[in-house]
Amino acid sequence: SSSDTLGITAHANPAQPVIQPNVTSICSGDSVLLTAQQVNPNDSFAWYVSNIPIPIPNSNHTSQMVYTPLSIYMVVTDGNGCSTNSAIATVNQAPTPPAPTLTSIGPLQICAGDSVTILSSGYYSTFQWYNGATAISGANQSSITVGQAGNYWVEVTNGFGCRNNSPQVPVSVAPNPVHQGISATGATTICDGDSVILTSIGTYAGYQWFQNGSLMVGDTFPSLLVTTSGNYTLEVSNSFDCKAISSVSTPVVVNPSPLVPGLSLGGPATFCEGDSVIISVLGSYSSYQWYLNNQILANETGPQLAAHLSGTYSVTVANTFGCEETSAGAPVTVFPAPNPPMTNPGSGQICPGGAIQLTAFGSSGTPQWFLDGAPIAGAGSWGHLADT
Repeated sequence: SSSDTLGITAHANPAQPVIQPNVTSICSGDSVLLTAQQVNPNDSFAWYVSNIPIPIPNSNHTSQMVYTPLSIYMVVTDGNGCSTNSAIATVNQAPTPPAPTLTSIGPLQICAGDSVTILSSGYYSTFQWYNGATAISGANQSSITVGQAGNYWVEVTNGFGCRNNSPQVPVSVAPNPVHQGISATGATTICDGDSVILTSIGTYAGYQWFQNGSLMVGDTFPSLLVTTSGNYTLEVSNSFDCKAISSVSTPVVVNPSPLVPGLSLGGPATFCEGDSVIISVLGSYSSYQWYLNNQILANETGPQLAAHLSGTYSVTVANTFGCEETSAGAPVTVFPAPNPPMTNPGSGQICPGGAIQLTAFGSSGTPQWFLDGAPIAGAGSWGHLADT
């Protein structure tokens, strides 16, 4: 009898493929590319998810894009029909961070030149701020300070690299008022006791006055009555409550007034017509002007005055700053002189040893007889017997 010989050849299985990454996590909406390494590109490949093959043609590749959490492996089959399974690769679902909320320090409507700080809630690995669709370079902290109008939001990531976005917050910029300056009703160099009114040029929604840079409490009106020295500025505001302050201060100088002058009389304040009294100013001043019954006395501009009329005398003095003060009144009374007496001398001649009777008529007051300009002793009656 005879027998046939059957030859059997044993083929080695293909090398086990290695899937990279073997374990990974993806964020919601993201994907990961899995790639088989250590494979012969001439072999055939089949991918399996939960022991269910992925349909051809998506399966016969050395790489596979994964969009959802799953467990996946590859089967490699060579030309001899031998196959090898890879280890299972796991794709996990990474958590999405909670959406941050935004708050601001101050109002979201700001004035030109101002800024507002926007804060993100929560703790995250990274931050990236946007204005609209534009990423803001360098803005990668939990807060941002902005001075431009726009819609601001932040994109955050957690430790898995998953992202989430905050809602947008709108920032608007209101215009500042145009400050038109301050006007003064009169000179801004004044004397103690006087005042000057400072007034806003232009009309605004609000006003605030400052003296030497300090806020003047309660002075919130368009005009200010000034009685003290200082540098005055005005801050104005518009309907947006945006403010502008005067770029140049208005200086007001209040000079001291002189002391009220006193008056000294060089004699009685009551005298007869034809006489006078000297009134002097106590103290020294730069200028003088005398008055009688509040009427100016022309050319009476010295420190003394000879008063010879009845009335009340006063003087206005000025110091080197031109500031004035007026004295109290000094009353002077001038009595009229008596009417000249009428005499009846007769013939005016007498004989030696004789005498003549002299008589004064229509006179008032106390009479006094004179001889050759000299008063006659004892001759103080209305009649006089002249023997000389």
